Amino acid sequence: MKILGNSGRDLSPIYKWLLYRIYVLSIVLYEFQLWYFKEVPLYQPLKGLKKMQRRVVLWIIGAFCTSSTWRVEAIAGIIPIYFYLDKIIGQHYLWIASLPKQHAINTLVDEHHSKKTLLHCMATSHLTAKQWSKVKSSIMDINNCLNKVLHYFDSLNKELSLGFHSVNTFLDHFSFVSVNWKDPDVLTFYYNRLKNIHKNSLVNQDTMLIIIDASVKNNIATLISHICRG
Repeated sequence: MKILGNSGRDLSPIYKWLLYRIYVLSIVLYEFQLWYFKEVPLYQPLKGLKKMQRRVVLWIIGAFCTSSTWRVEAIAGIIPIYFYLDKIIGQHYLWIASLPKQHAINTLVDEHHSKKTLLHCMATSHLTAKQWSKVKSSIMDINNCLNKVLHYFDSLNKELSLGFHSVNTFLDHFSFVSVNWKDPDVLTFYYNRLKNIHKNSLVNQDTMLIIIDASVKNNIATLISHICRG
């Protein structure tokens, strides 16, 4: 962090945020799957990571050292480190579920997760019940979490491809309008239009209304969303 503090003297908060998310977290959490799994002591690693992230958010927004951690994290747009670890470990399990059958990991997991690959002699399927209860490793955690991945999960499904996103499938439900908001007549027109849309959505119980407002000030983006049903 001392090196970052010296190098970022003239950096804006948004560039500090990008520097931390893209470079620092990638280095600090490299191969975190080897130590972040169920039933392993995580107090010391998480304590160091939370201390590091607190110093980062104070550096990003220039807050006082006495500021509350969760408040400065919210202002800086950075989620708590343990939530971030849960997020990327979930992505890691989905990645394992999409591995080709010739990958080495498939030879170490349970038989019903191995994709009909020849199992290694040290595979978890060959462990006794006593060994299963004592062994703690990322492979054991992978077995438990792969049970939560639904069978119809397919990394090559066309719904995950470009052209099949919500904005593509329901193109007639989206509209992007660029107007001059300094004109009071235009502002009144669009205000009444949005008001009518909101009124109609309250009448129809099958309508979901999603309201999003975003702004950029001093190179810091702020977004607020509200979801309601008729």
